[in-house]
Amino acid sequence: MRKNIHTLMSGPLCTDKRFHLKCFIPTSHNERRNRKETETREERRGEREREEYRERRRAREQREREERGARERGGRAERERERKSERETRERERERERESRGRERERER
Repeated sequence: MRKNIHTLMSGPLCTDKRFHLKCFIPTSHNERRNRKETETREERRGEREREEYRERRRAREQREREERGARERGGRAERERERKSERETRERERERERESRGRERERER
């Protein structure tokens, strides 16, 4: 089923000189190689895009964790400040009451 050499030489030839005499359709070898290269490129691009997506997602999750932690720490610090100010206010009120009681006792004497 091999075509004669004149038919093969008259059309576009396969660039691989070892291969083109056996090649029934001169472009099939190149097409196959090009298709494989294209598929490989697309696979690599797909892998790269997936990896970039994973990296962006990891970075976003890390930022969210840090923000959440900062909010919680900020909230804790704020609550702690409120408790401290309430404690100081209660202590001042107790001092005032003690002083007023002391004054009343002195008056009674």
